[in-house]
Amino acid sequence: MASLYASSSKVFLFLIVVIVLCSYPIYMKRLDFIKQRSLAVAKANEVDKVEIYKWIVENIAANKVLLCNQELSIFPVLPTGRKMVATRPTFSNPYIDSQERETDRMNMLSFLKSGYPYYSKKLFSKYDVTILLLNNDSIPYYNNLKSQFDSTIFQNKTYSLLAKSSGRHTL
Repeated sequence: MASLYASSSKVFLFLIVVIVLCSYPIYMKRLDFIKQRSLAVAKANEVDKVEIYKWIVENIAANKVLLCNQELSIFPVLPTGRKMVATRPTFSNPYIDSQERETDRMNMLSFLKSGYPYYSKKLFSKYDVTILLLNNDSIPYYNNLKSQFDSTIFQNKTYSLLAKSSGRHTL
């Protein structure tokens, strides 16, 4: 009886191995497996995002205000807990006018690109913006950048953090 049990266990194990080996090529081509794996690999390759996140947390005080585009406001700035002019309305404070802040953010970035609208220069002090976060690829489009931010305080291959020109800036 024991030998019958042992031989049937071996047959069962053999059948399981055959089924797994036959289904493995089909499994490897499943879209849900391929897409999730490629997303995981892409996230693992975003070392610059993690690097700048860590630098902000370790070197910028929580009461400092950062200016950045909407994409960068979600990550890396939002998880750092640092203040920013505006982010997506779904992540913003419900007690403030998120549309006004978004318009002001866009006007400040426009001022740094072209010098217009000129009244936007006052918005930097209204929001007490002391640090600017940009993608390095976008920096050449900011022709008026030096009027407000003249000191690069951190830079990696993808991102740059610039400090406000005024002497009152401290991290």
